[in-house]
Amino acid sequence: MEIGTVENIPKFIARAKDKNDPFRLMGFGHRVYKNYDPRAKIMKKTCHDVLNELGIKDSPLLDVAMELEKFALSDKYFIDRRLYPNIDFYAGIHPESDRLSGVHVHHAFRGGAHPRLDRAMEGND
Repeated sequence: MEIGTVENIPKFIARAKDKNDPFRLMGFGHRVYKNYDPRAKIMKKTCHDVLNELGIKDSPLLDVAMELEKFALSDKYFIDRRLYPNIDFYAGIHPESDRLSGVHVHHAFRGGAHPRLDRAMEGND
């Protein structure tokens, strides 16, 4: 299930807040980092750098992601529960462009990945 457009964000946020709804909004919060995921700060910058380098400014998925980020960082429900965008949120924006090949995604993602994941992605684990 995907949000699709910025206009659909409130509906999905309401579902995420409803504890009786099985829907979960992925890319927010972390089981270990109870505050802001420190890796997310690096990945956020990397994500924006890559998109700027590629000249990607108009993208429906990017618009949804940026609006969702803005919402989560200002919404009392998310703030009270410390549900900040995590590394997966920003890593998921990288491959959204068809202009990114698998090699580019691999190197872009490795910028914030855990060393064990780096080895696995390189086939050395």
